[in-house]
Amino acid sequence: RLRLVCLYCYCFGCLGLALASMGPALLHLAERTHSSLSVIGSIFTARSVGYASGSIIGGRTMSSKKTKNSGNKVLAIAMLAIAVGTIFAPVSPYVWVLALCLCTQGIAMGLLDTAGNLLLLELMKQPYPPLVNSEVPDAIAVAQSTDDIENFEEINADPYMQTLHFVFAVGAFISPPIVGGFLSYKNLVLDPLCVAFGTIGLMCIPAAILSWILPSPKIRDSNSKHVSVAESFVNATDASELPKGNSELSSIGLSTFSESAEMLGDTGEEEKKEISDSEVKDSNASKGNSRMKEILVTAFTSAFLFMYVGCEVTAGGYLYAYTRKSNLGSHAMATAINTSFWLFLAVGRGIAIFLSQRFSPRFILTVNSAGSVIAIILPLSDPDSLILLWGGVMLYGLSLASAFPTAFTMAENYIGVNATYASIFVAGAAMGEMLIPLLTGTMVDSHGVLSLMYILLVSSIIMCIFLGFLIYVGEKMH
Repeated sequence: RLRLVCLYCYCFGCLGLALASMGPALLHLAERTHSSLSVIGSIFTARSVGYASGSIIGGRTMSSKKTKNSGNKVLAIAMLAIAVGTIFAPVSPYVWVLALCLCTQGIAMGLLDTAGNLLLLELMKQPYPPLVNSEVPDAIAVAQSTDDIENFEEINADPYMQTLHFVFAVGAFISPPIVGGFLSYKNLVLDPLCVAFGTIGLMCIPAAILSWILPSPKIRDSNSKHVSVAESFVNATDASELPKGNSELSSIGLSTFSESAEMLGDTGEEEKKEISDSEVKDSNASKGNSRMKEILVTAFTSAFLFMYVGCEVTAGGYLYAYTRKSNLGSHAMATAINTSFWLFLAVGRGIAIFLSQRFSPRFILTVNSAGSVIAIILPLSDPDSLILLWGGVMLYGLSLASAFPTAFTMAENYIGVNATYASIFVAGAAMGEMLIPLLTGTMVDSHGVLSLMYILLVSSIIMCIFLGFLIYVGEKMH
C-alpha cells in the first residue's frame, strides 16, 4: 500500500508540474505564435476539452470489467502522454499545433486525475494483505476470516487524499521557478522554453515506468461491500472453492453451509409473504430518495469543482500577466507572485493533511470558500497596491488549497464514489478549467486586466453557493 501511495503521489506531483508550467510561459508563447492574450488563452480551452474527454475515458476504463483491475497501466499510459505533450508543446510557432499538443496532454491529465483519485480511494477501502488465513483448518478458518473481514474498518482516506493533492501543489509550486529560471538565461545554446518544458516532460517518464511495473489494486463493483467468506461458502459448488485444509472437514463445512442456506431461504420466503403493501411502498420511496440524493450530490459536487478548478487554473495562469500588465512588477516580481500562489496552495494542502483528521470535510470546505472570497476582496480594495496583491494571492492559494480532495472525500462520505461519479467530478472540473480561463482572456482583452479579479470574485461567490446546496443535500436527504 505504501509503495502505491508513493507512486500516486509522484504521478500527481508531475501533474502539478505540467499543469502550472503555462503561467510564466504564457506571454512568451503569445509572442512566439504572434497571438493576442485572448487567442493564446484558447490553449487552456484546448487542454480543458482534452481534460474533460480524458475524465470520461477514465471513468469508462476504470468501470470496465476488462480494464478496471489494470489501473496502474492506465496511469502509465497517461504519464507517457503527459510527457510527450509537455515536451512538444513549445516547439511549434503555430497556435493550433500548440493547442493540439495541450489537448493531448489534457486527455492524459483527465485520465490520470480520474484513475488516480479512484485508485487511492479503493486502496484505502480494502484489507491488505488478504485476511483469509488458509493455515487454520475448516470451519475455524471460516469463522475467523469472516469476522476479520466484516469487522475490517476502512482506513480514513481523507489524509491520504490531502497528501496526494499536497504533492500536486508542490509540483505546481516548483514549476514556475523552473520555467522562469530557464527563461531568465539568455546564453543557453538551446531554446530556454524548450529546455524548461523538456525537463518537466522527462520527469514524468519514471512515473510511467513505475506505474507499468507495480501491481494495481482491485476495483470493486460500485455497489459492492466487503463480501464475507460465508457468502462464498454458500455460493460454492464444490470443495475446491473452499479454503485449503483438511478436505473431509471442508466437505462437512460445505454441507453445513448448504443446509443453512436452504433453511434461511425457506424462512426468507415465509417472511416475504408477510411484508405488507405499505412496507413495499416505503421501501421503494426510500430507494427513490437515495437515488435522488446520489444524483444531487454528484451534480453539486461537480458544479463546486467546476468553479474551484476554474478559479485555481485562472489564478495560476493569469497572475503573471496581471502583475506585468498592471505595472506592479518586473518579470522577476511577476514570477514570484505567481509562484507564491502555488506555494501557499501547497502549504495549505500540507496543513490540511493534519486538519482533516480533526475537522469534518464540511467545516474545512466552508472555511476554504469563505477565505477565497475575502482573499480577492483585498487586491480589489486597492488595485495599485502591491502589498495587497501579495496578501490576496497568498490567502487565495491557502483558501483554495484543500477544496478538491476534501470535496472528493465528502462525496465519498455522502454517497460513496465509484468510477462513474469520479469521472463526472473530474469532467466538471475540466469544464471549469476550460470556460473560466477562456472568459477571463476575453474580458482582459476587452475590459482591462482588472477583469481577472472581478471574475475570480464572482466565481468564488458562486462556489460558496454550490457548497451550500451540496451540504444541504448531503446532510438532510436520506
